[in-house]
Amino acid sequence: MIYSGPWVMSAWEANYSYEFTINDKYWNYENFKTDKTPDKIIFRVVNDTQTALMEYESGLLDTVNLSGEQVEANKEKAGFTRRLSGFLFYLLININKTVGPTAMTNVNARLAMSYAIDREVIATVLNNGSVAAEGIVPFNLANNPETGKDFRDDNGSVMEYNEAKAKEYYDKAVAELGHDITINLIYDTDQGDSEIKAAEQIQFFLEKVGFTVELNGKPKNTRLMMQRATLEGGKAEFDVSLTRWGPDYGDPQTYMDLFTSWRSTGGYASEEYDALVKHAEAADTDPLTRWEDFLAAEKVLVTEDAGIVPIFQAGNAMLISPKITGIRFHVAAVDSYRHIVFVD
Repeated sequence: MIYSGPWVMSAWEANYSYEFTINDKYWNYENFKTDKTPDKIIFRVVNDTQTALMEYESGLLDTVNLSGEQVEANKEKAGFTRRLSGFLFYLLININKTVGPTAMTNVNARLAMSYAIDREVIATVLNNGSVAAEGIVPFNLANNPETGKDFRDDNGSVMEYNEAKAKEYYDKAVAELGHDITINLIYDTDQGDSEIKAAEQIQFFLEKVGFTVELNGKPKNTRLMMQRATLEGGKAEFDVSLTRWGPDYGDPQTYMDLFTSWRSTGGYASEEYDALVKHAEAADTDPLTRWEDFLAAEKVLVTEDAGIVPIFQAGNAMLISPKITGIRFHVAAVDSYRHIVFVD
């Protein structure tokens, strides 16, 4: 492997740990390495939050993510912090499903789902720094090229919680389909408890307006394989997947690309959406026009078509040992350990 940063990967054990040591070929090595810089950074994979907290308290870990239940007991401790990540959780809809019955081709069924879910309640239940999604583009990702306003402030919330509207759209869908609607929802069971709690809340809100929701928890790798199968003509036995996307870079395009007809997992396709995104990515020479195309595209995807249903932007409640400082968190790109040092 070739590295240009201050750290190099020196060891990796699948599903257990990975280790980084100082890169003595780093261009700014002399200004980076001090007597307070750690010799190595070891990342541990600990899926059970209680086990992780116990290891932190015993000094085996220097940082730990907290579950919602752990926040109340630890929020007054030194080193407690909340940070908002760029990961946006949403419902991927298997519109192209060909295995078994489906109602997901019906736009009224999808709109009913979107209106039915109270995202603020879900964020409160998670209690880990996550916030209700207002669209597919997360907070603090990108700014208007002229005004500097955040994308979310410019576009506002492109969906709403409205139980009455949800029931209205559900009834329309049932009338058009000729039957009640059952949804098979897949989600991760091996990535902590946030996805499990969110899936349970989604089930609760959807069933309030008439849906029947079958929860189908899977290991993450299995869920991802099922999602990839939707690219093969919809041959996947689920209707909806609770999934997430994190930004590759600080621009709306990193999310908008996902739902174009030539790339869309799940089968969403819209000529209007495609045209807006394609124009923004290839034809717009004016930065503001490009920005406005992305604003409009999000409304087509989420508000008009409910091609996907955004749920929450992931946050982390954490404990960071007071003996270290300098970890820098980012919404886009990986967190930086360039400035990490021990504190006297």
